[in-house]
Amino acid sequence: SSAASDVYKRQEYGERKKMGSACFFERPQESQLIESDIKQQKKEERYSMKMLILGTNASGKSTLVKQMKLIHGQGFSHEEKETYKAIIAINLVLALRKLILSLIHI
Repeated sequence: SSAASDVYKRQEYGERKKMGSACFFERPQESQLIESDIKQQKKEERYSMKMLILGTNASGKSTLVKQMKLIHGQGFSHEEKETYKAIIAINLVLALRKLILSLIHI
């Protein structure tokens, strides 16, 4: 009975492995896929760079990231463009309002 269940588990889960005091079942095909993914990620990381951008509020951190995305990336998605359109419109109205109010008070 125990041998039969052991054979069933080997067929379902692959080869039985023992590591330290823990015992687990490895699926050979899944393991190969994981190893392949890890190798692919390592290749991609060789050609990528991570940056830490520090600065106070309104120092241009977000602007720098957006410019880098436009220049070196795939650009903005449709959703991002729509979001930025709304932000630009609001900023434009606020700036015009300030300009008009300052002209009134001259």
